[in-house]
Amino acid sequence: MAVLAVGMRLGSLPVFLLAGIIAGAGAGVLFKSAVGHVADTAASAQRGEALAGLFFASYLGLAVLPVSLGIASRSMSLTDATTWFTVVVLALLAAVAVRTSRHGPGTAAETPSTLRRRS
Repeated sequence: MAVLAVGMRLGSLPVFLLAGIIAGAGAGVLFKSAVGHVADTAASAQRGEALAGLFFASYLGLAVLPVSLGIASRSMSLTDATTWFTVVVLALLAAVAVRTSRHGPGTAAETPSTLRRRS
């Protein structure tokens, strides 16, 4: 993401394309890892539901964030909107990284079904 913002600021097509390659590879690895993790940790009876939730969240991110970027670019330059977009995404990723490092990657919030399984 940072390379994308730098490529936009510099107006450099090679840097922008490099950012696309890096981001695409990272997104592919992340999504494959997420599908594997959800499939491994979900109970077999809820596996389809869990994967549907993952796909829903993924499609939501693929739709909402770019539309928001387009809306933001109506009130500021596309370069500034992309820079803010990058800052927000990196802040969210940092928050997830901190939470994961403290609680572990498989830790879910307490729900009635997880409480019932424990007792």
